[in-house]
Amino acid sequence: MKLLYSFLFLATVLIQASGQVCTPILDEVSRIGNDYRQRSTYALSSLNFDLTAVDPFYNGDGTSVLFDLGFAKGIWAGGFDPSGNLKVAASGYGSIGFDFVPGPIWTEFQNDEDLCEFFRRAWMINGADITIIRNLYSSGELELGDIPTDILEWPARGNPYIMSLDIEQEMAPYFDNDQDGNYDPLKGDFPIALAENPEFIPFQFRFYVFNDQTDHSESQATPLDMEFHVLDYVVDCPQQTESETSVFTRLKYIHKGLEDLRNFRIGIWDDSDLGCFEDDFVGCRPELNSSYVYNKGGVDRADCTFGQSIPEDYGVVRSLVFLNSELKKFIYYYNCGFVDPPPQQCDPQSPSDYYNFLDGRWRDGESLTIGGTGFNPGSTEFTSHAFTDLPTQSDGWSMEALDLLALDARMLSVFDVPDLMLSGQAHVLDFADHVLISEEKTGIDVFEEYQSRIESVKEDYRTIVEGGYECSLMSSTSDIENIVDCSIHPNPVTDLLELDFNVTQVTGSILIHSIAGVLVGNYESQNSPKAQVPVAHLDSGLYLVTLTTKEGLSFSQRFVKL
Repeated sequence: MKLLYSFLFLATVLIQASGQVCTPILDEVSRIGNDYRQRSTYALSSLNFDLTAVDPFYNGDGTSVLFDLGFAKGIWAGGFDPSGNLKVAASGYGSIGFDFVPGPIWTEFQNDEDLCEFFRRAWMINGADITIIRNLYSSGELELGDIPTDILEWPARGNPYIMSLDIEQEMAPYFDNDQDGNYDPLKGDFPIALAENPEFIPFQFRFYVFNDQTDHSESQATPLDMEFHVLDYVVDCPQQTESETSVFTRLKYIHKGLEDLRNFRIGIWDDSDLGCFEDDFVGCRPELNSSYVYNKGGVDRADCTFGQSIPEDYGVVRSLVFLNSELKKFIYYYNCGFVDPPPQQCDPQSPSDYYNFLDGRWRDGESLTIGGTGFNPGSTEFTSHAFTDLPTQSDGWSMEALDLLALDARMLSVFDVPDLMLSGQAHVLDFADHVLISEEKTGIDVFEEYQSRIESVKEDYRTIVEGGYECSLMSSTSDIENIVDCSIHPNPVTDLLELDFNVTQVTGSILIHSIAGVLVGNYESQNSPKAQVPVAHLDSGLYLVTLTTKEGLSFSQRFVKL
């Protein structure tokens, strides 16, 4: 049913988008991932959504799919101006349009088609490319043609290589090598993920910008005049398992409206199918600042009409983990295109519906209360969080303990942010989309590991931000003394390229890239003073060999293949 639904509203979206001056739909789906995770988005208004497919969860090799993850994830926000007028912006499926357009809110931007097209993209950065250009710069060999397009056109302050666009505000983060306040990769500057720790270089990261200063087709609401910067990143580090099965996101939102917003709310809306979408339950742990989705009974349906099911010999929980904010509210509602609950628990239909959910209440403003489905008219046991007990607690408040029907629930997890959002004010929110997977604890018993696994994610995040995380590709601020003492010969080469590690034995990866940046060879050195790399199969031309050790040391040099 969901697959048919996707194709039906895909046609609707494309028809509507063709009439928009600046559509948030990308020309190609943007995907970020590692050996376990992939996150896709087809439109800048969505944190996670692919109309043509669902995202896989891999078996640690980046190719073998264990099960599917879906379906959609986005931002909801709302508040009142000083006159009491409600303003809302919300992500959805795009079936009736969007509340967002690409790019920042600039006076000259909104009606400029060239600028719109420039920002209608997601900049994708591979950590290995950072390593390569850093080493080329250190050796004095970096040239303009060596720099991948998304690094060259990184939307950072003062970048001289992006059309005639002059970025004067802080936007995409970067390492400012010469500390001149402007981004120029030929001067040793390059993209980073986190400004407070430029030494952390993820396996992959991407950046995109959108705003809601447009007609709101999704929510039918008055715009907030809010600008959003999204930076997703993943690591590739076998010894950091909880990080590896996570996609981290930094969300920066900036209020560009002229009037302050009162009773401001912002949260993550999540239609988070776990394997088969027909048997998903949801819940939250306020003390861990996390919300989650799991399969009823801990076992996924095998006869699913949409999505690859989870094998029985795995226990799996997918969580949204707030990393620098508390989980202020958690509520859910049903996909009433498939089921028939009370209408108060159905999809929002008006701006006030969206805001009521953001405020932790049902669609009509009825309070969320403890017990049952949380919709208990007349009850005074008010709460801000639905289903707060783990499914393993037989007498607790969970969908599992109540043996409810699995009705394709959507979640809304609301951040604890100040009620007053001043004009010009900006805030940063960090969160992780994490998958707990266990072969030791299956079924509902997987929740016996839940607290320790979520705490592990938080500890990894702390070391990523503060320093000390042991799986960054390299130190972005490392200089020549951090580079491996290595030489290559012969150069030019015909058959075998030899790397001599002049002072030590080295364990690490050896990558060969064409001058166009295409990876053409991937080898390993195992505790050896030298390594031989076969190159006879390569076409004649200029190539780059890069060595990265398990300690984070690196070396790069060009060579000529005859």
